[in-house]
Amino acid sequence: MGSLWNARTRLLLYIAAALLVVNLGRQLYRWAAFADERDDLRRLGVELDGAALAVMRTQLLADSLRGAIQTLDSRLEAQRASLAALERAADGGGLPPQLYEEYRADLDEYNGSVAARNDGFDRWRAVVERNHLAVGNYNVLADSIRSIGVTIGEPYISIPSPAEVAVRHGLDTTSSFLGRRPPVND
Repeated sequence: MGSLWNARTRLLLYIAAALLVVNLGRQLYRWAAFADERDDLRRLGVELDGAALAVMRTQLLADSLRGAIQTLDSRLEAQRASLAALERAADGGGLPPQLYEEYRADLDEYNGSVAARNDGFDRWRAVVERNHLAVGNYNVLADSIRSIGVTIGEPYISIPSPAEVAVRHGLDTTSSFLGRRPPVND
């Protein structure tokens, strides 16, 4: 019985050793055969991080600019209401001289606020366009990484989201305008 047990144990050990050698050989082959692809994955990973950070930075900036535009819109509503009150006070199409000076000053202030709002909107639109380009770049890089993953036999390569990359790089995503107040012409 003892020698039969030893023969079975040796056979199982030989089989286990053979499986280990085969798997180790396969892994060494894959390591050597896909060295260029691994280098491409490393390079694309760095580029993906840059694109993800661009996505987050432009999104945060766009959100801050949108908030500034909403503030300017509220100011414009109040200024327009003030102008409308002065216009209602006009008697027969004219204002008394003291009210006319106030009306002109309010109108100049309103026109300045409109110009500031339009400048803010133009900046917001440019940032949103940069965000769309960054998102497109991020998606192209993510697709390239997935494609290389399929080539090397690892189709489920994890692609970090832009938010995950931002957290990993310490980007503050909780404060608006990346810690700075957006420029608004007062």
